[in-house]
Amino acid sequence: MSRLLTLQEAATATGLPYSVLWAAARRGDLPSVRFSVRGRYRVAPRDLTAWLEAHRQGQATVRVALPAPPRPAPAMSAALEALMPPPAERRFH
Repeated sequence: MSRLLTLQEAATATGLPYSVLWAAARRGDLPSVRFSVRGRYRVAPRDLTAWLEAHRQGQATVRVALPAPPRPAPAMSAALEALMPPPAERRFH
């Protein structure tokens, strides 16, 4: 049986950020063990290799954040519209 790696050791070995491995272990995507509620995650080298291979297959995904479409201006209530001067006399647009 091989020695279990801490996530910090796994991050150093793979070159991935610790936070990526921690999030994957917490979600259950990366098989890991914890020996207590507050204990650190440990991963078996073969599980780490299998997880990396599963994510290496296929094409890389590029995520692009698109700007939100502009929202239409809210319509004025009839009571507010009655208080306003006629549109031609307004000094603002």
